[in-house]
Amino acid sequence: MRSTFVRTKAVFEDCVTHIKEQNLSGTPIESYLVEHILIVFCAEVQNEIYKSIEQYAFTLADKKLEYFVKAACQKLFRSPKKSEISGLLGMFGEFTQKKFNSLIDDSQVTYYSVAVSARHDIAHKNGSKMTISDFMKALESADIIIHAVDVALQDRENMEIIPEEIHFDQ
Repeated sequence: MRSTFVRTKAVFEDCVTHIKEQNLSGTPIESYLVEHILIVFCAEVQNEIYKSIEQYAFTLADKKLEYFVKAACQKLFRSPKKSEISGLLGMFGEFTQKKFNSLIDDSQVTYYSVAVSARHDIAHKNGSKMTISDFMKALESADIIIHAVDVALQDRENMEIIPEEIHFDQ
């Protein structure tokens, strides 16, 4: 498994150290620091998904198709919600989406989903009350999600038969 969330983990460790050293657990300062971590985290989740798609695109024999896949991904994928990740993978075929979903138990991503929702609340509402320990669980879930994305994209053995012709509605 590749190394993921390097920046988020560094920010997280710095914040945890500061909270412990200054005895800030349970204070508004802890909440502010967690909010910062969540913003970094969600941005990095998107970048990790982009990396997964780029790694997949690199395996394609056609350079133009590789460039197109990478560019389209950045236009289409705008939210790190699990459902959005699943939808993006569905664009690579239903088999890819099904593989991704089969690798993740919804109970494994509960804290991840809470973290993504909390980041949305930080940006668009009144902030978040997520704690450092809750975030740690979300980060563990995110690693599971990224691994599942990589596995689903690389799975070529379980591909369903792809129709010979694809018709675009006009």
